[in-house]
Amino acid sequence: MPLPSLRRAARRFLSGRRLLAVGRAVRAEALTYFERIVPHLIPGDVLVIDDYEHWSGCRKAVDAFFADKQEGFEFVKRSRLHIVRRDAA
Repeated sequence: MPLPSLRRAARRFLSGRRLLAVGRAVRAEALTYFERIVPHLIPGDVLVIDDYEHWSGCRKAVDAFFADKQEGFEFVKRSRLHIVRRDAA
């Protein structure tokens, strides 16, 4: 069962928001976010991964989930990792 905050975040995001921040999540929680949100991203949508460089659970989840999805996303490292959904080819 997803956490209440995940349900709220998903509803807000899917109702028109184009930016979603993922913070200090354990690996399983972060994977749940990605599994539920990523299939609904449209070109230009951005996931901001707050603790990619500082929290191993979040980093491992990102690396595992996006390992076979590199072509559909742009990964921009700033102070946080920005994952941008690319235009469909």
